[in-house]
Amino acid sequence: MKTKITNRIGEEAPNNMPVEMIFPFVYIRTKACYYLAKGPNKYRKEDYYHMPKTKNKKTLALIKSGARQIVDWKGWNQENPFTKIGISGFNSLLATFHFQGVSQRTMPIKKNDLNKAYNILDEMTMKHAFTNETIVLYNLVEYKPYKF
Repeated sequence: MKTKITNRIGEEAPNNMPVEMIFPFVYIRTKACYYLAKGPNKYRKEDYYHMPKTKNKKTLALIKSGARQIVDWKGWNQENPFTKIGISGFNSLLATFHFQGVSQRTMPIKKNDLNKAYNILDEMTMKHAFTNETIVLYNLVEYKPYKF
Protein backbone atom coordinates (compact mmCIF):
# COMPACT_ATOMS: atom_id res chain seq x y z
CA MET A 1 0.00 0.00 0.00
CA LYS A 2 2.72 2.50 0.95
CA THR A 3 4.58 2.01 -2.34
CA LYS A 4 1.39 2.40 -4.36
CA ILE A 5 0.54 5.70 -2.66
CA THR A 6 3.94 7.31 -3.19
CA ASN A 7 3.97 6.09 -6.80
CA ARG A 8 0.81 8.13 -7.38
CA ILE A 9 2.54 11.46 -6.60
CA GLY A 10 3.57 12.01 -10.23
CA GLU A 11 0.13 11.44 -11.76
CA GLU A 12 -1.03 14.18 -14.08
CA ALA A 13 -3.85 16.44 -12.97
CA PRO A 14 -7.25 15.87 -14.59
CA ASN A 15 -7.57 17.55 -18.01
CA ASN A 16 -10.48 19.70 -16.85
CA MET A 17 -8.67 21.11 -13.79
CA PRO A 18 -8.20 24.88 -14.20
CA VAL A 19 -4.57 25.93 -14.54
CA GLU A 20 -4.70 28.15 -11.43
CA MET A 21 -5.89 25.15 -9.39
CA ILE A 22 -3.12 22.76 -10.41
CA PHE A 23 -0.23 23.94 -8.21
CA PRO A 24 -2.12 24.29 -4.91
CA PHE A 25 -4.04 21.05 -5.37
CA VAL A 26 -0.97 19.05 -6.43
CA TYR A 27 0.85 20.46 -3.39
CA ILE A 28 -1.93 19.23 -1.07
CA ARG A 29 -2.10 15.93 -2.96
CA THR A 30 1.63 15.34 -2.52
CA LYS A 31 1.28 16.00 1.22
CA ALA A 32 -1.68 13.58 1.32
CA CYS A 33 0.40 10.87 -0.39
CA TYR A 34 3.17 11.29 2.20
CA TYR A 35 0.65 11.30 5.04
CA LEU A 36 -0.87 8.02 3.86
CA ALA A 37 2.54 6.44 3.28
CA LYS A 38 3.96 7.46 6.68
CA GLY A 39 0.89 7.37 8.90
CA PRO A 40 -0.05 10.06 11.41
CA ASN A 41 2.69 9.49 13.99
CA LYS A 42 5.69 9.56 11.64
CA TYR A 43 4.13 12.37 9.59
CA ARG A 44 3.63 14.40 12.81
CA LYS A 45 7.27 13.91 13.86
CA GLU A 46 8.53 15.18 10.50
CA ASP A 47 6.05 18.06 10.11
CA TYR A 48 7.19 21.60 10.94
CA TYR A 49 4.07 22.28 13.05
CA HIS A 50 3.80 18.66 14.25
CA MET A 51 0.47 18.15 12.52
CA PRO A 52 -1.94 16.57 12.96
CA LYS A 53 -2.13 17.69 16.58
CA THR A 54 -4.96 15.29 17.39
CA LYS A 55 -4.46 11.71 18.45
CA ASN A 56 -8.21 11.03 18.48
CA LYS A 57 -8.80 7.85 16.46
CA LYS A 58 -12.07 9.04 14.92
CA THR A 59 -10.53 12.32 13.75
CA LEU A 60 -7.44 10.52 12.41
CA ALA A 61 -9.74 8.16 10.47
CA LEU A 62 -11.48 11.19 8.92
CA ILE A 63 -8.12 12.74 7.99
CA LYS A 64 -7.05 9.46 6.41
CA SER A 65 -10.30 9.21 4.45
CA GLY A 66 -9.92 12.78 3.23
CA ALA A 67 -6.27 12.20 2.28
CA ARG A 68 -7.30 9.15 0.22
CA GLN A 69 -9.93 11.27 -1.53
CA ILE A 70 -7.33 13.93 -2.33
CA VAL A 71 -5.05 11.26 -3.85
CA ASP A 72 -8.06 10.21 -5.96
CA TRP A 73 -8.43 13.84 -7.18
CA LYS A 74 -11.57 14.59 -5.16
CA GLY A 75 -12.54 17.87 -3.56
CA TRP A 76 -11.38 20.33 -6.20
CA ASN A 77 -14.73 20.80 -7.95
CA GLN A 78 -18.46 20.73 -7.21
CA GLU A 79 -19.02 17.59 -9.26
CA ASN A 80 -16.54 15.52 -7.24
CA PRO A 81 -16.45 16.90 -3.67
CA PHE A 82 -15.07 15.34 -0.51
CA THR A 83 -17.65 13.02 1.03
CA LYS A 84 -18.23 11.40 4.42
CA ILE A 85 -15.65 13.48 6.30
CA GLY A 86 -18.01 16.14 7.63
CA ILE A 87 -17.05 19.63 8.66
CA SER A 88 -14.64 18.72 11.46
CA GLY A 89 -12.92 16.10 9.28
CA PHE A 90 -12.50 18.61 6.47
CA ASN A 91 -11.03 21.23 8.81
CA SER A 92 -8.71 18.70 10.47
CA LEU A 93 -7.57 17.40 7.08
CA LEU A 94 -6.68 20.85 5.75
CA ALA A 95 -5.08 21.93 9.04
CA THR A 96 -2.82 18.87 8.77
CA PHE A 97 -1.45 20.37 5.55
CA HIS A 98 -1.21 23.89 7.06
CA PHE A 99 -4.34 25.40 5.49
CA GLN A 100 -6.94 27.47 7.31
CA GLY A 101 -10.37 28.68 6.32
CA VAL A 102 -10.76 32.12 4.75
CA SER A 103 -14.36 31.99 3.59
CA GLN A 104 -17.25 29.60 3.15
CA ARG A 105 -20.25 29.47 0.87
CA THR A 106 -22.94 26.92 1.68
CA MET A 107 -25.26 25.48 -0.96
CA PRO A 108 -28.14 23.15 -0.02
CA ILE A 109 -28.45 20.60 -2.80
CA LYS A 110 -30.66 17.55 -2.26
CA LYS A 111 -33.27 16.25 0.06
CA ASN A 112 -33.65 12.53 0.45
CA ASP A 113 -37.30 11.85 1.30
CA LEU A 114 -36.58 8.29 2.46
CA ASN A 115 -34.67 9.24 5.57
CA LYS A 116 -35.39 12.99 5.58
CA ALA A 117 -31.68 13.75 5.23
CA TYR A 118 -30.42 16.64 3.19
CA ASN A 119 -27.03 17.53 1.82
CA ILE A 120 -25.05 20.73 1.96
CA LEU A 121 -22.19 21.48 -0.41
CA ASP A 122 -19.62 23.69 1.28
CA GLU A 123 -17.40 25.76 -0.97
CA MET A 124 -14.39 26.50 1.19
CA THR A 125 -11.65 28.98 0.39
CA MET A 126 -8.53 27.90 2.23
CA LYS A 127 -5.21 29.71 2.70
CA HIS A 128 -1.79 28.16 3.33
CA ALA A 129 -0.14 29.33 6.55
CA PHE A 130 3.32 29.87 5.00
CA THR A 131 2.75 30.86 1.38
CA ASN A 132 -0.69 32.53 1.64
CA GLU A 133 -1.60 30.50 -1.48
CA THR A 134 -5.38 30.05 -1.63
CA ILE A 135 -7.44 27.19 -2.97
CA VAL A 136 -11.18 26.60 -3.24
CA LEU A 137 -12.31 23.12 -2.22
CA TYR A 138 -15.72 21.43 -2.00
CA ASN A 139 -17.05 19.29 0.82
CA LEU A 140 -20.40 17.49 0.71
CA VAL A 141 -21.96 17.26 4.16
CA GLU A 142 -25.02 15.12 4.87
CA TYR A 143 -27.32 16.24 7.63
CA LYS A 144 -29.84 13.94 9.21
CA PRO A 145 -32.64 15.28 11.38
CA TYR A 146 -32.32 14.88 15.09
CA LYS A 147 -34.39 12.01 16.51
CA PHE A 148 -36.22 12.76 19.73
